[in-house]
Amino acid sequence: MEKEGFAEKLLKWFAGDEPGSATVILDSHSKSFANVDVTSESDRFEILKVLGKGNFGIVYLARDLRIGRMIAVKQLYSKFDQSTDIYQRFLQEARIAGQIDNPNIVTIYDVDMSKAPTIHMEYLAGGNLGTLMRIDGILLEKNALQFLIGILNGLDDAHRMGVVHRDIKPENIIFDQSGHPKISDFGVAHIPVESGGLNSDEDQTMVAGTPDYMAPEQVDPNMGVDQRTDIYSCGILLFQMLTGNRLYHFHGEREIEKIADIIHQSKEPAEADFPNGTTMKLRQICLKMLKHNPDHRYQNCQELLIDLEDLIDSPIETQAKISKQVYPELFRDLVRIYLVDGIISAAERREIFKRSKRLGLDLYDANEIEEEVRLEQNLPLHKHLQAFEYRTEQLLADMDYSEKDKKALQQLGNKYNISQVEQEKILENVMIKFKMKEGIVEELT
Repeated sequence: MEKEGFAEKLLKWFAGDEPGSATVILDSHSKSFANVDVTSESDRFEILKVLGKGNFGIVYLARDLRIGRMIAVKQLYSKFDQSTDIYQRFLQEARIAGQIDNPNIVTIYDVDMSKAPTIHMEYLAGGNLGTLMRIDGILLEKNALQFLIGILNGLDDAHRMGVVHRDIKPENIIFDQSGHPKISDFGVAHIPVESGGLNSDEDQTMVAGTPDYMAPEQVDPNMGVDQRTDIYSCGILLFQMLTGNRLYHFHGEREIEKIADIIHQSKEPAEADFPNGTTMKLRQICLKMLKHNPDHRYQNCQELLIDLEDLIDSPIETQAKISKQVYPELFRDLVRIYLVDGIISAAERREIFKRSKRLGLDLYDANEIEEEVRLEQNLPLHKHLQAFEYRTEQLLADMDYSEKDKKALQQLGNKYNISQVEQEKILENVMIKFKMKEGIVEELT
């Protein structure tokens, strides 16, 4: 891209967003915003509500009427036809995410390009990292580490395919109900032509991403992006999680060339920029991730993960954790009360989640305490109940439940110490969700 073209365009993409927070693609077509009717593209899906709108499309919450599953439906605005870069990027996003089977990347179920292009994907109700940081401010060090390790685990698989995400930011890190982070939105990702990507030479040097989380090479038309670009963006995330502050300060600037100057002229952070309680090793890791020169950063996710996992094995203690030592015991007693009959219902789980927040506990701590109480009372672990339910859904999805499937589920339930009563309850709930006949329930008892 020529420097003049790079400087010409203003961030009209930012309309309605805080400067620096919106994703931009500078060589895409500039068309006026168009509203889209909330309609389902087929009789199979019932549209329930709008989850969000962007410059390129809209995301709905929908119910799959065939199997009862809640999904997110991402629909491209009709103004972007097959001749546009945005259309091609939408298709590329589905290809990328659909090929990566990783627990830290949002699952793609299906793609429909027949009418209004849509991607059917996993619906995650746990919120996103941006919302979490706005509510909690500075995160506990161990939580920041756990989130970062999950993100890097997903990126590592993407990088092995040659994919560079280019838009790692808090709003694109979504949590499942257990608090595990998942990477979403590969809409501006770079992928080599040989792997099904767009024109590699042009795409690798185009300016795409979110300014607040861009690496210096992303705003330099003479440089290309690679996996180290995503590592830099993750470094910005880590810095923000640990300090509560953004790395860049654009002061309302909206012109891309000036934003690029701010990024290039910004000083690399120093150890003194972190709160006093931050582990020195973690500061050093973050600073290495944020080196302006890609050659001075971690060169790949595996190299970074090794350092992070070594850090997790060493004692981490912060003032924030010490000040809340009394609250885990209160929550532990609460969990014991709810588990008096050995089962926590969906309504009870929602109440437990509310109370854990009131006691100042983060989701990971709350989950760990529940698992400890379950072990103490010789009850199946919550993660094992989830695994059993997931396997049940897999076996019943094709509506063809065999004697072999029945035995496999019973063996899994016994392995996880799940009682016959609870196994049957899970089976019943799954079958209700799938709208199956109750005759199968009788066969399982």
